[in-house]
Amino acid sequence: MALIFDSVNGFTDTGTQALKLPSGTTAERPANPSVGMLRYNTTIQTVEAFSGANGANSSSNTWVSAFPASNSYYVQALVVAGGGGGGGGTWASGGGGAGGLVTISTQLVNAGSTYSVTVGAGGAAGISGPGSQGASSALFSLTAVGGGAGSNPGAQGGSGGSGGGTGNTNGASTQYGGPATSGQGNVGGNVIGNGNDGANQPRFGTSGGGGAGGVGGSSATNSGAAGPGGVGLTSSIIGSSYYYAGGGGGGGNVNAYGPNSPYGASSAGSGGSGGGGGGSGTNSTATSGSTNTGGGGGGAGAYYNPILYGSNGGAGGSGVIIITYQSALQRGAGGSITNYSATGQTYWVHQFLSSGNFVA
Repeated sequence: MALIFDSVNGFTDTGTQALKLPSGTTAERPANPSVGMLRYNTTIQTVEAFSGANGANSSSNTWVSAFPASNSYYVQALVVAGGGGGGGGTWASGGGGAGGLVTISTQLVNAGSTYSVTVGAGGAAGISGPGSQGASSALFSLTAVGGGAGSNPGAQGGSGGSGGGTGNTNGASTQYGGPATSGQGNVGGNVIGNGNDGANQPRFGTSGGGGAGGVGGSSATNSGAAGPGGVGLTSSIIGSSYYYAGGGGGGGNVNAYGPNSPYGASSAGSGGSGGGGGGSGTNSTATSGSTNTGGGGGGAGAYYNPILYGSNGGAGGSGVIIITYQSALQRGAGGSITNYSATGQTYWVHQFLSSGNFVA
């Protein structure tokens, strides 16, 4: 092999063998690439080229296959699972965790092929116990895990995409929020004990469910305020910025019976940005997570004097899947279809509010 350079034609290979390109994993891509760079990606086993800013999200950059199959094209996607339901029915309970949130920055699809789209439902609200975990959403080879259930006092919050919150009627101990799925969300909040037993607690604490962008809010026994739901994450995949996957807030309560009565009230926690439902006050139903955001449901409030008056938690919000691609003309079919323009390019958006198929 021999490389000859001139100012008009650039490099010319006069040999008969092969030119070896730089190679490495996806994680080893250049930190500051320039348009036109070529390399062999050992993770996906293809020659890729850097094509510049991704118009669907100008803060990210796009590497594409240098030799895509005929009639194939690239899409990006947002996958959000259903949020977990908030706990209810007993002492004030924890908020539901947000559904897992996964982004797909580059996916090659074949024109005419059909791809299954599964949008997860929100978890059921707790009526006389903990809420239910949200259902998972799936696209291509990726699955976003449903949000964890909000628990009743004395039990850990449910696990999920983001973990559910919890409650505490025993001030001597700490109750923990549910664990989250790595890369998809955050843990539910904790309720911190203060060393006193439940009979001496003016107020009982609850915590919020985790969100895609932050952990669920914690509270302390006798703090006077429940933990809020964790904040979600913003995405501009539809052309404007919106929050998705916020956690549900913990429920409030009044313990108005005992030797030191009146004990006072603990206010409910707010839902996290991204469709998280707010916890309820005493003896009222909590707010459900917003539809097609993956938001967790709020935890239920309670009133005790001396009969316990519980309430219901909020249901988790259903998930959503959004697929987008750059093209002068519409190429795919399926979902609710819109388009927008950015940086002189047209982007098509396929928004799935329920399960279906995307035909490339």
